[in-house]
Amino acid sequence: MIVLMDDDPFDVLVNYANRDEQSVIFREELAVIEADYKDRLQVVYLYDNVDGYLSVPLL
Repeated sequence: MIVLMDDDPFDVLVNYANRDEQSVIFREELAVIEADYKDRLQVVYLYDNVDGYLSVPLL
């Protein structure tokens, strides 16, 4: 979050991988932060049961 609050124009992409959608534990918190920094932060959810296990091609 420090990077987002800084004046530097960095964009942040978070790849959040989990077994399934029900396993995501910080969805609400991430949604608030993503809304606060919508121009600089993007959270991408990847689910093993949909996308397969996290791998370089998925990134």
